[in-house]
Amino acid sequence: ILAQAILAQAKILSSSLTLGPARRLGAMSPLPLLSAANSISLSWRQQECAVTTLAELLDVYVNITSGELPRPPVPGLSVRYFWMWVSFLPMVTLLLVFCAHDVWWRATVRAMKQQKEEDQEVEELASHLARRLAPSLAVESYRFSGMQRKNASVSLGFKDLGLTLKNGRTVLDGVTGNFGSGHLAAIMGPSGAGKTTFMNVLCGKATYGTMTGQVFVNDEEKDIRDLKPVTGFVPQDDIVHENLTVSEQINFSALLRGPAEITRQRAQNITEDVLNVMQIDHIRNSIVGGVTVRGISGGQRKRVNIGLELAACPSLLFLDEPTSGLDATSSLMIINSLKKMTELGMTIVMVIHQPRYSLFTLFDEVLLLGKGGRTVYLGPSVDAVGHFEGLGFPRPPSDNPADWLMDVTSGTVKSTKFPEHTTHLLFDKWAERGDGEAASHAASFARQASRARNWTVQDDTQVIAQLLEAEWEKVGAGEDTALGPRELQQVLGSCLGSEPSLELTQKLVKRLAEPGLDKARRSDVVDFFVGAGDLVRSTGGDLEQGSAGGEPRRHALHDAFSNLMSRVRTDRTASSTRGGSDLERRVPGWLRQYRLLLCRSLVQFWRHTKRRLIDNALIVGCAVVAAELHAGGAGSPGNVMIFQLGLALLTTVSCLKTFSDRALFWRESASGMNVFSFFLARTTLDSFDLVLQTLLYTSVYYYLAAPQVDFGTYIVPCLMLSIATSGWGYLLSALVPPCSATTAGVILMLVLGGILGNPGFLGSAINGGFSEIVASFSVLRWSLQMFLLRYWELRGGLKYPAAPAECEQLTMSERFSKVQGTMQELGTVRGNIYLRDSFLSGVLVPWFGYWYSGMVALAVQGLVLRILGYLALKFTNRSKQV
Repeated sequence: ILAQAILAQAKILSSSLTLGPARRLGAMSPLPLLSAANSISLSWRQQECAVTTLAELLDVYVNITSGELPRPPVPGLSVRYFWMWVSFLPMVTLLLVFCAHDVWWRATVRAMKQQKEEDQEVEELASHLARRLAPSLAVESYRFSGMQRKNASVSLGFKDLGLTLKNGRTVLDGVTGNFGSGHLAAIMGPSGAGKTTFMNVLCGKATYGTMTGQVFVNDEEKDIRDLKPVTGFVPQDDIVHENLTVSEQINFSALLRGPAEITRQRAQNITEDVLNVMQIDHIRNSIVGGVTVRGISGGQRKRVNIGLELAACPSLLFLDEPTSGLDATSSLMIINSLKKMTELGMTIVMVIHQPRYSLFTLFDEVLLLGKGGRTVYLGPSVDAVGHFEGLGFPRPPSDNPADWLMDVTSGTVKSTKFPEHTTHLLFDKWAERGDGEAASHAASFARQASRARNWTVQDDTQVIAQLLEAEWEKVGAGEDTALGPRELQQVLGSCLGSEPSLELTQKLVKRLAEPGLDKARRSDVVDFFVGAGDLVRSTGGDLEQGSAGGEPRRHALHDAFSNLMSRVRTDRTASSTRGGSDLERRVPGWLRQYRLLLCRSLVQFWRHTKRRLIDNALIVGCAVVAAELHAGGAGSPGNVMIFQLGLALLTTVSCLKTFSDRALFWRESASGMNVFSFFLARTTLDSFDLVLQTLLYTSVYYYLAAPQVDFGTYIVPCLMLSIATSGWGYLLSALVPPCSATTAGVILMLVLGGILGNPGFLGSAINGGFSEIVASFSVLRWSLQMFLLRYWELRGGLKYPAAPAECEQLTMSERFSKVQGTMQELGTVRGNIYLRDSFLSGVLVPWFGYWYSGMVALAVQGLVLRILGYLALKFTNRSKQV
C-alpha cells in the first residue's frame, strides 16, 4: 500500500523536474514520502527504511523512463532479488539436468528390460525348436514322466537255435550266444542269411517250421512266449490305424497293453514320453492316413509303428527292420530314440540291413549271420571291424565299415591270410575261437561306453538342415533364399506343429538377419538352432533356468545340478512306488478291454461318417427303385422276396468290412489283446448301422409302395432278417480274405435267398424231410413266412376269385382275355394257399406260431453265426497271432 502511494506521488513529482538523475534524487524532499508513510501506522525506523527504499526505487524508475539505464529482467523487483534468482539458476539447471538424466536412465532401463524379455522369448523359442529338431536334445535330455525304469531287465541267451522248414530245408543252424540286459542288439547279414528267421525263432514266432535249440531268459531256460505281456514286436510293415491320430493310437495302446491297474493319467504320461522320445509330438493331432487318405510321412509312420510297442512299456522289444525304406538321417534318429529306451532297462533286439557306420556303432552288440543261418560274429559293434581285420580281410579306407562287413560275410572280400577261403571259413574260425572270444567280448563291454560312438553336434546339424530344407522348399524358397518373418513363421509352424506369433518371429529374424536386412538365411537359422542346442545341453536341458540371460556360469551349473537332483528324486520316488517283478504283469480283463475297444471303435465310427452317408444314400436309392417296380403289388410273394433279398445283400456286404483290417487284428492279438472283447466291441457298434440301414430301406419302400398293412408287418421281419444276414457277414469277414469277401457274400445271399428262399421252392421243400432242413438255412424262408402269413391274415385271408359275368356284347377275343386273367388270378391264389399251408406245417409253428417261430429261427441263426464268426476270428491264422 505504501509503495503504491509513493509511486503515485513520485510520478507526479518526476514529471515536473528537469534536473539530471543524480541531482533529481538529491533535490527531492522526503516530506511527501513521509506524509505518505504517515498515512499508515509505522514506527519511525520502519518509515525511514521505507522512505530510503522507495527513494532508490524512484530513482530507478526515473532513469528507466528517461532511457539512461537498461530495463531489469524482472520489472518491479529489486536488484537484490534479481541476483538472488540469478544465483538460483545453476541449481535449477543442475536440477533439470538431473531430471533429464533420470528420465533417460529410466527409458534405457525399460528398453534393456524389453530387450532382455525379447531375447528370452527368442531363446525360449530356440530352445523349444532345438529340442524338436535336434535328436540329441529331443531324446538324450528328455526326462520320463510316465515310463519307469525296470526293476528287472531281461538278458537273452540262446543255444544251438535252428529252424527246419517243412520241406526239409535248414535255414538256421546252431546259433549260440547272448544279448545282455538293457542292451541294444542288432542282427545283420546278407540277404538269405536267416536274420528274420533267427529273430522269429528267438521270440517263438517261427511256427512255419520245426524250431530247435534252447532260449534262456536271465540264465533260466524258458519259453519266451510266456513273457508275452512284457514283450513287444514291431513288424517290418507299418501296421497302424489309418483313421486315428498319432496321440490316440499310442494312448489306446498304453491303456490296452499296460498293467491292469494303469490309470488314464499315467497312460497319458506314457503317451507324452513316447511322443517326445520318438520325436513325433508335433504331429500328435494328425491323422495317420493311408493309401487313399493322405496323412503323415513314411518316416513318421515308421516311428508311430514303433511307438505303439513302446507305449506298452515292454521289458523286451523285437523289431524287424525298423529302418527299411528310410534315409540314413531318419534311420539314425530312430536308432538314437531306441538307444534312449535302453536307459530304462529295456532290452532291444532288431534286424537291420546295411546301416551306415555312425549308426552301426550305436549298437551294444551285433550278431552277424552268414548264408545258411550260421554265426560269423557276435560281440560289441566297435570290435567287429578288428575281428575281421585280424582274419586278414583288408578294409579300404574310403569304404563304409558296415558295408564292408556285409561284403566280408557274403564272401566277396578275399583274405590275405586265407586266399582260398569260402564263407565256411568264417563259420569255422568263429567256432574255433569259442569261449576265448566270449571272454574277450565280456571285457570289451566294460570299456564300450567310452569306445562306442556318441551322437555328435554334426549329426544334429545334419538333421536340422534336412528338416529345414524340406520346409524351406514348401514356401518356394531355395537354399540361398532368405525368408522374411511371415515365411519363417510358416516354416517354424511346420516344424513345431503350431506357428509361433508373428511378433516373436520378427524378433527372431531381427537377431538372425544381417545388419540392414529383415530376412534370415537357412544356414543362419541352422547355426542358430545348433548353438541353442549347445546351450541347452550345457545347462542340463533347461535353457530357461540356465545362462540364457547372461547370468554367471555358476548359476547355470547350480540350475543343472538342481535338475539332476530333481531327476534323482523323481526316479527314487518312482522306484519306491513300483512293486513286483517287471516280468510278471497282469493285463486288463476282458471287460475293461471291451470298454476301451468300444471307445476306440466309436472314434473310428465318427470318422467314417462320410462313407456311411454314401452307403445310406445307396440304400435309399435301392429302396426307391424297388418300390417303383412293385407299385400296386407289394404284397405278392415274388415282390416280397426281391425286396427282402435286396436288404439281405446290402446287410451282408456292409458287415464284410467289420474285420477287414486283419493285419491290425493279428498284431494286437499277438500282443495279448482279448479276441472276445475285440469281436464284441466291433459287433456292438455295427448294430447301430444295421438298425439305421434297415429302417431307412424299409421306411422308404413302405412309404412309396403304400401297402395296405401296418408298418410293423414290414419292419419286424426286416430287422430279424438283418440280424441273421449280419451273422453271415461276420462269418465271411473272419474266414474269407478281404479281396474275395464281397464276391463270396453276394454268391452266398443269392443261394440262400434267391434259390433256397424262392417261394416256388419253399412251397415244395417244407415237407418235413431233408429238403426242409436245407431250406431252413435260408434267411428268407423265415422272414417270408412272418411277412406273408401276417399280410394275408390282415387282408382277410386268401379267397378264390369270382367267375367272370356273362357279357354278350364282348367279342370272342375280349372274352378269352377276361377268362385268362381270371384263371391266372385263380392260379396265384392256389399257389399262395399252397405256400401258406406249407409254412403252417413247419416244425416250429406248433410251438411258437408262425410269427414268433420266424423270429426265434432268425435270432438263433444270427447268434450261432456270430459264435462261429468269433471262433473263426480266434482260431484261423493262428500262426500270425503268436
